Amino acid sequence: MLRLPALRSEFVLFLKFAFVGGLGTITDFSVLNLLHQVAGISLFWANTVSFSTALIQNFLLHRRWTFPARPQDIFRVQLAKFTLICAIGLGLSQFVFLGTHAFLLPYWAMWLEWSPQVDAISYNFAKFVSISVVLAWNFSANRWWTFRT
Repeated sequence: MLRLPALRSEFVLFLKFAFVGGLGTITDFSVLNLLHQVAGISLFWANTVSFSTALIQNFLLHRRWTFPARPQDIFRVQLAKFTLICAIGLGLSQFVFLGTHAFLLPYWAMWLEWSPQVDAISYNFAKFVSISVVLAWNFSANRWWTFRT
C-alpha cells in the first residue's frame, strides 16, 4: 500500500505525464488534420505519421522532464522500450481511431445532414477517443517499464 507522500509523488508524476501528453495531443491533432485535409493523405497514414511525430516529441519531453534520466540510464535502451510500447499503442490507436470513425460516420452524417464538415468532425472525435484509450496504456507501460526508477 502506498503512503500519502508516495501517492502525492505518483499524482505529480501523472500530472507531468498528462501535460506532456497534452502537448503531444496538440501535435497529433495538428499533424493529422494538416496531412489529411491539406495534403490529402489517407486517414490511416496521416494517423500513423501524426502519432509517430507526437511519440518522438513525448519521448524527449518525458525523458528530460517527466521521468528525468539517471546517469546509468541508456538513451538507446529507453528509446527502444518507449518505441515498442508506443508501437503497441499505435496498433491500439489505429484500431480505435479507424473503428470509431467508421462506426460513427453515418450517425454524424444523419445528425449533421451531410454537411461538409461531417468527415472532419467524425475522425477528430474518433482521434480524441483513441488518444483517451491509449493514454492509459502508454502511462502504465512507460511508468513501470521504460522509465522505471
